[in-house]
Order: sequence, then structure tokens, then C-alpha cells
Amino acid sequence: MSFLKHFFLGGLLAAAFALPTAAGAAPEFELVFQNANTPTHINQKALRAWVAEVEEKCGGRVKINIVDNNAITSRLGAYQGLKDGAVDIAVFEPSITPNEMPLLTLLNMPFLAGSIKQNAKLFYAAIDQFPEMKAELGKGGEFLAAICSGSMTFASTAGQTVTKPEDIKGKRVVVWSTELTSAEVQDLGGLPTYLAVTDTYVGMQRGMGDMAYINFPTLRTLKLNEVVKAVSHLFVNNALSVIAVNRDVWNELPEDIQKIFKETAGPKLTDQLAANMTESEQGDLQKCKDEGINVYALTADEAAAFRSIMLAEGTKTQAWLETSLEKACLKDGKAWIKKMYEFAETVK
Repeated sequence: MSFLKHFFLGGLLAAAFALPTAAGAAPEFELVFQNANTPTHINQKALRAWVAEVEEKCGGRVKINIVDNNAITSRLGAYQGLKDGAVDIAVFEPSITPNEMPLLTLLNMPFLAGSIKQNAKLFYAAIDQFPEMKAELGKGGEFLAAICSGSMTFASTAGQTVTKPEDIKGKRVVVWSTELTSAEVQDLGGLPTYLAVTDTYVGMQRGMGDMAYINFPTLRTLKLNEVVKAVSHLFVNNALSVIAVNRDVWNELPEDIQKIFKETAGPKLTDQLAANMTESEQGDLQKCKDEGINVYALTADEAAAFRSIMLAEGTKTQAWLETSLEKACLKDGKAWIKKMYEFAETVK
């Protein structure tokens, strides 16, 4: 198949992660799965178990080689790389390309859900409820599963925790590439400082930011616990990612293999990933405490102060969401935002 060339892009042959095929026979289909995370990320165990399950149930006909850290396309290019066929299977974030998937981006809105598991439940309820949202999933390729991330955290190199919006004002806050998190920081009075995920450790170590605003599960994955002194835990928004197969690759797979991909992924894989993330989050909070990091979980009243600012009329967060919808030719952006918050209240 034409996509075999991917093994040689930049010398990134993923054979180190290979699993044996049945009876030594060459597989019919060899696929490159570009994974977004580092090899030590909590999601890796579930994703590699899924790969092994697919290969086993396909009886050696399918071989999936994993390339970590978005090493072929970069995080920003994952969606386009999947569409263009640079990789066969990819993890991408709808919020990075909101003009392509504006409704899916709405699932990242602040304070839409209250836990990782609720985010996963809301995702499937929303794509069942809104055909327009489900249609967006097919733009990048054949949808397999969702990865719902968890709590956001303000990780500070100083020892002071964040307990109120005023603690953010005037601070240099490290954010990654999504415009949504940048808008949230600006609404709180912070100064967004952009760093690549892989540069966050060194950047924080060198004082390029006063704190980082990141989803909590990545804190220890990136070893930021070595450089931060305070962690303020606040469940704000879902960092939704999608696992999908390139459309041309999917169409070349026989129906029986397609069925195996679907049966082993879907809500089953999404729920497993959500459970892993929840367990990891709880364990990592305790580890941070044991290491002497000042850990603070904001109370419901304290979180409400952040919510009132981010969800107020005229904020950069709301304007960004509305503009993204308008650019996608959805002129009723405000109505969609209101609709999603109302719908989320029904999914508990």
C-alpha cells in the first residue's frame, strides 16, 4: 500500500514498538499510528493494549507501528497530516483547527463538565444528539475514539498557590498552542507565554513563565514536578483529542478488519482512557504532596469566581468561540454556545 512510505519519514521507523505477527507471515496492512504523547504518559498503556488487541484479533494481517510525540507531523500538524496521508492513524485536537471542527471545539468550553469521566460521557451524548457535530468527526478521517483529558492546573515556580483570579493578573503564564487556553488566561488578566510542549520543562526552569496553565495529567509526564513549587488544581475544560484513521487507508481495509477496529475502540477505549486519566490524576496529586509541592484544590466557591469571569459576556474566551463558529459559516454562534451549556446540564 502507498502509505508504507511513512516508515521512512525522517528515519522514524517505529519497529522498536513492533509486536510479532502470526506464524511469521508478513502482514497485509502495515500502519503508522502517530501518538501525541511521550512513551511514559498514562494513556500509553491503554493505547498499546488496544494496538495489541487489534493485531491479535486480525490474526497477523494488520501491523501497527507507534510513533510517539507527534514526531512526524508535530502537534499542530497532526490533523492536516492525517488528512494528507502523512500518517495512517493519528491523535489530533479539534481545538487546534477550530475552523474545521468548530462544534467539537465547543466541548472544550470552560466549566462544561465536572470530571474526566463526565467529559467522556458528554462527548458521546453530544455526537448522538447533534448530527452536525458527528459530521465534523468524519472530516479528518474515520473516527475511532475520543481521549478526554482532565483538570487544568496552574503550576507555579513560586510557592504560592492560585486561589482567586487576581492571583493570575500580570503573571506570565505558559500555555501551549491552542488559542482557547490563551483567551482564558487573558480573561483572567494573565500574560500568555507560548511554548511547545517539549520545551515547557526547560522554559519553566529558565524562568520564561511565572506559572504554566496546563492539563494536570501532563505535569508529571513532562517532569514539571521537578521545577514547580505550587500546584493549584481546578477542573476547567476538557482537552479533547480524537483518534482517527486516514480516509483512504480506511477505505482500503476489508470490512472484517474495519469491524475489529470499531469494536475494539469506540466508547470502550474512550472510557478506559478516561478511567486511566482519573486514576493517574489522583495518584499524581498525592505524589506532588509527598515531594513537598504545595498542592491546593480550589473549592466550589473559589472555582465559581473563575467561572463567572470566563463565561461573562464580552470575554476573549466567548469572542473566540463565537468567531470560530462564524468562520465555519455557523452564524448562530451564541445560540450554539448556549445550547451546549444547557445540554451539558442534562448529561450527568
